[in-house]
Amino acid sequence: MLISILLTAGTAGATPQPTDPIPGPNPADETPPDDEWSERANALVQQLCPAVVLIQQFDEEGFGGWHGSGFLISEDGYIVTVAHNVEYAATLAILLYGETFNFLPASVIVSEPEKDVALIKIEGANFPYVEFGDSDTLQTDDMLMAIGHPGAPC
Repeated sequence: MLISILLTAGTAGATPQPTDPIPGPNPADETPPDDEWSERANALVQQLCPAVVLIQQFDEEGFGGWHGSGFLISEDGYIVTVAHNVEYAATLAILLYGETFNFLPASVIVSEPEKDVALIKIEGANFPYVEFGDSDTLQTDDMLMAIGHPGAPC
């Protein structure tokens, strides 16, 4: 059963520690993120984007509707997304990062609407993917970043 998801991406030679937070913006004075945070965030996006996918739903008549995003979690094509990206689809098509029109058919493996999480699968091998991290290392006030976009893979 899928309950919570945490993605991690380490950098060579350095492992972020809870006592070494990434500096971020101060909402009170609306200052932009400092250069270090921006550089680390950009590096994380570049590292994870190849595993982000666009999900397109089609109804029974073949009309496209909802777009969403998800991410590959294995090199053999398993994708995690939110359940509302798949719950009303008759068919699903997946667009990989860097592709333009080469949609791949997908099938729903499991969907848990009450938790808004789903696992879907595309056929193939050697896909880029992200690994799950350890949610027990999270602390209050840790910086979070959402990667993905419903109109494009990343």
